[in-house]
Amino acid sequence: MRRLHPLFFLLLVFLTFDTQAAEPRPGLWNLSVTTMAEGATQTFGPYNSSQCLSQEDIRNPEILLANNGAADCSYGNKQYQSSRFSFTVQCGGAIPMSGSGNITYTADTLQGDVDITADLQGLEVATKSQVSGTRVGDCTAGQK
Repeated sequence: MRRLHPLFFLLLVFLTFDTQAAEPRPGLWNLSVTTMAEGATQTFGPYNSSQCLSQEDIRNPEILLANNGAADCSYGNKQYQSSRFSFTVQCGGAIPMSGSGNITYTADTLQGDVDITADLQGLEVATKSQVSGTRVGDCTAGQK
């Protein structure tokens, strides 16, 4: 069975920002996600990573999701209110999934919740993830 990278949920956040809204700034970001599966007694994570995100990365879902197990994702019901953003997502591929998220952000921080239900060969698994991120500076040459 193909496994989704735990930071997939954070990447969902970045690919949904409108170019006309105040958006996260490119640079080096510390990202974190903690996930709880329905019926589980423990949380998974926090999963932490540092990632250099360019302006293109922030705006381009194909780049962000290329190696994270998600395929054919489409986003809908995008709603922007000041620094709050909500959305729905549906993905095909080896592990079809759908869900929604609510994110509050500034140019240098983000936090929110993403609820995803995945179809694992006929078994639906619902997850709730808490995501957060902090921009910690500019990227250095060659940093990814």
